[in-house]
Amino acid sequence: MEPTDLTIRILQEMRDEMRGMRADHAEFRREVNARFEEVNARFEGMNARFEVVETALRDMAQQLVMQSHAIRAALDKNEA
Repeated sequence: MEPTDLTIRILQEMRDEMRGMRADHAEFRREVNARFEEVNARFEGMNARFEVVETALRDMAQQLVMQSHAIRAALDKNEA
């Protein structure tokens, strides 16, 4: 069976369509990657803010512990 012009044309159209699908897929991947980069940048900013909050809370907890020790010492001194 010899290929006909119709068969060749159909195969060429299929090839061209596949090329178009690859180009669409590549564009979609670029868009997704750009969105992921944007989300990652936001997460980095949030992580930096959380570190500030975590440090502040840890400092406040240490101050509360020191105050409770001072209050206990003062109460023990007054009882004695």
